[in-house]
Amino acid sequence: MTPRLQVETRVVVRSLLIGGSGALGPVLKSALSTIGDVTVTQRGHPEQIDTYFDAEAPVDSESFSRLRFSSYDVVVYAAGLTRLKDCESNPEKSRRVNHWAPLRVFQSSTSAGGFFVFVSSSAAAEYEGLTEDSAVQANLSGRRGASTYGLHKYLAERELLQSESAQVLRLSKVAFDSWPLVANWKSRLEDGLEVAAFGDHNVSPVTPEVVETVTARAVADRVRGLLGVSAVDQHSYLSIARYMAIRLGVAPELVVGTSATSLGDERLILQKGRLDTTRTESLLGVRMPTTFDTVERYL
Repeated sequence: MTPRLQVETRVVVRSLLIGGSGALGPVLKSALSTIGDVTVTQRGHPEQIDTYFDAEAPVDSESFSRLRFSSYDVVVYAAGLTRLKDCESNPEKSRRVNHWAPLRVFQSSTSAGGFFVFVSSSAAAEYEGLTEDSAVQANLSGRRGASTYGLHKYLAERELLQSESAQVLRLSKVAFDSWPLVANWKSRLEDGLEVAAFGDHNVSPVTPEVVETVTARAVADRVRGLLGVSAVDQHSYLSIARYMAIRLGVAPELVVGTSATSLGDERLILQKGRLDTTRTESLLGVRMPTTFDTVERYL
């Protein structure tokens, strides 16, 4: 009897990526391309009715109705107003882009039977557990770390996490090779020049490769709920700069501490660092790096 040939069937996921022109865009596109076909929206070509989308447009604009959501299995929303100072100076625009727009897209996507992925930020963690009113009040009071950007990301998260058809990816700092701060530190230290670094601002960066791996697995498996993407530890910028000095073989005394609050508005600077990645690791089996694993790529 001739044995039957076992053929593995690969399910091709049709993804729509909104916000693919940002720094994370190529990383997310690469992740989604490993599990299927990816379409990326465009902002500059309104005549292309199948791919045009503008997150800054009013929620009742034509921009939301042009996309054929029924053509996609998954919609990944990575658009947003990400400059913290711009969010502080124009909170209404921030809310429109970072809160209302993703919810409108979510409604359209899931109504068409799709799965929705919201790319969020560790800035939202500052409001963890608060009601909408309490979160807004925390922001208005100027509470340390309570940025307007984080507020609107958090408000969108709260509503999305009530659905069985949504996933929230909370990202900490993603350290690209072009991270100018670290590149500048390295250059100055190698030249024997002094470096000033925040001693009161912690960070837990991950590499684009980690984000790509987590995104591909989480989207392919349609993991629901909140997933944190972050290093497993956090360190102050001061500690990181001194570690770099030691690794480069120069005197760590070249690194001096400074306060983030010296920049004038601590809400724009001081935010929570490490996220709880336990669920991400247990569900997806992706080992999160340490902060220093990430920094090593620059040395």
